[in-house]
Amino acid sequence: MKKYLFIIGIILLYNPTTIFASGFDLSVSPQIFQIELTPPAAATAKQTVTLENSGDDPLPLHIQYKFFKPEGDNGDITYLPQEMQMGNDPLILDRIVLLDKGEEVTSFILPPKTKKQYDLTVGIPKDEPPGDYYFSILFLADTSTASESAQSSQSSAIGGIAMNVLLSIGPKTKTTGSIEEFSTPFFQTKGPVNFTVKIKNSSSHFIYPKGQILITNMFGQKIGKIDLLPLNILSNSSRTLPSKEQFANLQVLEDSKSGKASPDKDTLNNLEKLASFNQAVAIWPESFLLGPYKATLTIALSDEGPLYVKSITFIGVPVVILTAFIICIILVTAIRARLKLRSKM
Repeated sequence: MKKYLFIIGIILLYNPTTIFASGFDLSVSPQIFQIELTPPAAATAKQTVTLENSGDDPLPLHIQYKFFKPEGDNGDITYLPQEMQMGNDPLILDRIVLLDKGEEVTSFILPPKTKKQYDLTVGIPKDEPPGDYYFSILFLADTSTASESAQSSQSSAIGGIAMNVLLSIGPKTKTTGSIEEFSTPFFQTKGPVNFTVKIKNSSSHFIYPKGQILITNMFGQKIGKIDLLPLNILSNSSRTLPSKEQFANLQVLEDSKSGKASPDKDTLNNLEKLASFNQAVAIWPESFLLGPYKATLTIALSDEGPLYVKSITFIGVPVVILTAFIICIILVTAIRARLKLRSKM
């Protein structure tokens, strides 16, 4: 999936934001690069980066690096000021190099209708201190030509695109965290049912938790399962996790709007209904609810653990039944009041 011109902020998550500027059409792959390196030996990671200029004009680009930190619980990020450093190594960004056929590049021109690959390398010395670094590699477009932009004082960035890098230098400390929130409304008249799952990462490194929610009815029978979408949670931050189905719904809706998919009307209406929730919710698509239910969340913060389990209950009362119950109460109350009035006469 393409990610187009961005101006200021980036969502570190699933659906990329599309921004058009001056007819440029630029994409990058991969959008997130995860690196884990462990001294004491010197170590190097290498990743192929693909840039594609789908526009009709040559695109002069130059590269910048910016640290970022998580913002809120939905995977948003905010950039740190240029002078602010992250981690224990003030020279970490000097260890990141983009290569074109073995030659380091900091600016270049991407021809129109062209897809080109570059090599991104991250090398650390054997005495590199442990720590996490989160930064974006920004490919910024210039208004001037590539040869003039480096010298022209009037050259300005009008747009660009970013690839986010999560760099973790070990050895890692113990993975710690918790289930910060697992909830859904207690009384529900109809489905689908949306659950809020918020996970806290107390570790000094980013994690990639995996989990699921099992639904059982009043008889203890398993009647539903929700697979959570595994997402990165940066160190000392919290994040709400959506379901894989919710993510798939949003993708189909996006493809239908762009003409890449053509679901029928009923399917489209159902998808819009399911996607109407906040993006970061886990959805059980059951529509008819009756009686008490138990939802059990099981989540592993890493392949080595720890593993957490939490259960909640909720009650499904259809509107028809609820309305009939209320009417019955009103009728019974009215009849009892009339009988009491007659007994006093």
